[in-house]
Amino acid sequence: MSQRTILPLIISTAILLQLSASPPTETTCAGYTYNKTLTIERSSDKLKVIATSTIGGYNPCSFYTYVDLTRPSGGPPAREESPGDYIPGLAQATVQLPILDATGTYATSNFWKVQDDSVYPPYLYLPTTEQKDLAVAPIISTVTPSNASQRSGVQMVISGLAFGTSPTVNIDGASSINVASASSTSINVSFDSSNMSMGAHNVTVTNNLTSNSATFTASCIEPTGFHQTVGTPAPQGWLYFRYEWVSPTGNLADLNRCSIREVVRYPSGSVYYPPSPPWPTDAGFINPTIYPPNDGRPASYGFMEDQHKLSSTMQFAKPYSTNSFVASQDYEFRCTCGSNTDWTVIGGFRDIQIVRSITNESGRWQYKIEKSGVSNTYDLP
Repeated sequence: MSQRTILPLIISTAILLQLSASPPTETTCAGYTYNKTLTIERSSDKLKVIATSTIGGYNPCSFYTYVDLTRPSGGPPAREESPGDYIPGLAQATVQLPILDATGTYATSNFWKVQDDSVYPPYLYLPTTEQKDLAVAPIISTVTPSNASQRSGVQMVISGLAFGTSPTVNIDGASSINVASASSTSINVSFDSSNMSMGAHNVTVTNNLTSNSATFTASCIEPTGFHQTVGTPAPQGWLYFRYEWVSPTGNLADLNRCSIREVVRYPSGSVYYPPSPPWPTDAGFINPTIYPPNDGRPASYGFMEDQHKLSSTMQFAKPYSTNSFVASQDYEFRCTCGSNTDWTVIGGFRDIQIVRSITNESGRWQYKIEKSGVSNTYDLP
């Protein structure tokens, strides 16, 4: 019996499918004629190899069509043999593989076999050589994240098919594009979006051929989910609060163009001094008090702490008397990347009341502070 020849199939940007068999060496089936066709189809996620043969002649011969595809990395072969058919007739075999399997080197063969049913075996392998070219470009399904701020060190995962192991990634307007790792279905890439214009930019992958385009958007990312996580009394009649927030992209680094601050306003004056006595003479409050001053706290930190105290000495002046005053506090944010670069009060955190008072309950003079349902007292000497 003659031996069939197995030729490699490289599936990347172009697939060369080589069909070959040795000439016939023996048969009792004479006078046959045959035709052969090879069709390769590609859908969005499948490769289909279809081999069809027709043969004419006379009995007692029958014939078969084979398609063999041997997967890379020692995977199981994909093979189909058509049903036998007495001539004249037609036989067809089809092998279908996912695109994700179509990124390595394949051994492949296709051959037609004529069987003499009166003398079984041997087989007659019909001679044939045929090749087809098939373009298989990478396919991008998703990019994550699909948006980020203008900054360095953006980390993206590109998912899809037929990337190969050494793809090239292009992101319009980005710099310092670096492919950290790649497989046939996933690419980890980092890049710098600092100089990208605001808006949508194309992302493509090239593995000899270039993929479809996905979209990455350079955006002005604003903090969201601002909320109080801690509110508790602290020593010396203080209150301690902690606030946190998130980035809608899930990455705080995307808040690099934004800041957070608090603003506290007192009853009057550029520096407000409550009356003394009974308040300490050094209990002066800059009006308004802005913290942190100037540019605020970088929003990329994801949290801020807020402490409310009275003065450094806590030296209340006698004679004591009941007295109180109210300050109003806002929490604000600002982003320098958007159309509005002004400080904006965070929803739900406007006009928070901070009440400080001197009381005499049950015959004991105390300093008391209250904010957001949290209070603390300090016994006066």
